[in-house]
Amino acid sequence: MQAPLLRVTEMSKSYGASPVLSGVTLGVDGAEIVGLLGPNGAGKTTLIKVIGGALPPDHGNMQLDGQAIDLANYSPRMAQALGVSSVQQELSLCTNLSVAENFFLTQPVRSRKWRRACEVTAKRALEDVFPNSGISVSAKVSTLTLAQRQMVEIARGAAAPHLKLLVLDEPTSALSQDRIGDLHNYLRLVRQRGIGIIYVSHKLDEVLAIVDRVTILRGGENHWAGQVEGLAHDDLLSLLGGKATVRSNVALTSDQVDRQPVLKCEHMKTPRLNDIDLVVHRGEIVGLAGLAGAGQRALLHEIFRPSRTTRRALSSRGTIAYVTGDRQAEGLFYLWGISRNIIVTALSRLSPRGLVIRSKADDLAQRWMTQLKLKSGSSIASLSGGNQQRVLLARGLAAEADLLLFDDPMRGVDAGTKSEFYSLLDGLRGSESSVMWYSTEDAEFQCCDRVYVMRGGTISKELIGDSISTDNIVHWSFPEEKLLMEAREI
Repeated sequence: MQAPLLRVTEMSKSYGASPVLSGVTLGVDGAEIVGLLGPNGAGKTTLIKVIGGALPPDHGNMQLDGQAIDLANYSPRMAQALGVSSVQQELSLCTNLSVAENFFLTQPVRSRKWRRACEVTAKRALEDVFPNSGISVSAKVSTLTLAQRQMVEIARGAAAPHLKLLVLDEPTSALSQDRIGDLHNYLRLVRQRGIGIIYVSHKLDEVLAIVDRVTILRGGENHWAGQVEGLAHDDLLSLLGGKATVRSNVALTSDQVDRQPVLKCEHMKTPRLNDIDLVVHRGEIVGLAGLAGAGQRALLHEIFRPSRTTRRALSSRGTIAYVTGDRQAEGLFYLWGISRNIIVTALSRLSPRGLVIRSKADDLAQRWMTQLKLKSGSSIASLSGGNQQRVLLARGLAAEADLLLFDDPMRGVDAGTKSEFYSLLDGLRGSESSVMWYSTEDAEFQCCDRVYVMRGGTISKELIGDSISTDNIVHWSFPEEKLLMEAREI
């Protein structure tokens, strides 16, 4: 019997007195996609960092292609030489370099024409994984959107030489549905070539659509493992420790329609936005849907910090708070603790005379840490990506602003956190606060009163009540010429 491509046994890792992994076992065969699931803080990211050589374990054994790995001397460079390529949840691209130069960092070329060689490699890799991405390999990474950066990161990992095992940690957190489809098509193709894949995701429908087997971690330990065949979404959710929640569309009541608008945009135009007209009423939850890069983030930025050209097109009442979708680049203060990260948007309320009232600040931070189940003793850097996102959610909600702007707030968080966040949104409905949010998961818009679907920098459709559905969002997200082309092909 052929040995598994990867075998991890009795893997343990602790930070001080806090165990993160406790005797974890994981196996991956060639030509197989294994889903690695678990709630936030279950140890998934720690485990794949060990597999990729980025983190030494305290105890445990690992075999790759039948060869025992000396984990005491294991490193990312050694992992790559052995055919292991890891794409981490937190993007590792150098933003001051071009796309091609970032490929050079992991695949150095010893030639005077190294730049040209890396451009060819990068272009081919992007086209293989994400056809017609439109990403220029000579562009600086700093000029790319979050979704485009994630596409580059994935393509770079997939293009690693001598690839045997591809590890993907939340690879679709910033991607639109069409790009998720591109990635899944590519993974099915490389699986046929005998490559093993570890797929970490909180998007359970995606997991069921792409993986062969699932391993579930809870509390840093193995909880369940088995084939996905015969499993439904709610079965996985139950194994993860969550409960299935049925969400129904919410129809606007007459008093909500008559409420005072907290935000109005009339004929807003910028280089990335064209003739935007929208309104948000007090106590209303409004979604921004559409394909990634359709202008949702640009619109949120303009509302929060309008330029001179857009101020005349905007009218708002009260305070506005914004929670970014890029926690690594512009979201978290990594040298601060959790409490300070949460209260930073509420400082004006906590310092009426210019000095922060410590007792009020502590009470506010503790209230939201309790609400979102965050441990006060943890540092930001030690939190999992999902728990870091919880901190950002707490920050936005702690602001108690008249209008809360959320940029993909559920990126990389588990089903339990999503359910808690939906409950918090329900509590805001009909209150003095309003919410506008963008998400890359169309199903999340079921909790909205209204949804504006964006396409090519403009609003293509406003959906209300029962018209809010994934099918309608997808339909109005694509250009009409693309829909006509697909109809002809059918």
